[in-house]
Amino acid sequence: MFHPKNKKMHTHKIIHQNETGNVALCEKCEHIHLEIGTFLAVMPITQFKLIVKDFKQRNKIPFHYLCSENKPDQMVIQTTKNTFITLDENEFESTFELLDRANHHLEIFELLK
Repeated sequence: MFHPKNKKMHTHKIIHQNETGNVALCEKCEHIHLEIGTFLAVMPITQFKLIVKDFKQRNKIPFHYLCSENKPDQMVIQTTKNTFITLDENEFESTFELLDRANHHLEIFELLK
């Protein structure tokens, strides 16, 4: 995949994928490539771990309490400083599974280094 800073192709290792998207690790710059539906973000591992932490906290609360008044069947989630995604309950569960499993795999990769 093309990386904007280096203007070179980088190789990626898919950490986990499901019907919602995938999480990949750039083998050169060690940034996470997070793809959810048509949304794609490149971020440092620390940012990815913050997103996982946020999803874990949200998963403990009943879904309908986390939805906005404007969209009672969808949750708005901040993924980066200026980027948000909206997910319905099924999308949230699938995305949570994607992020949680990818995070576990990432921890294993870090231990094996």
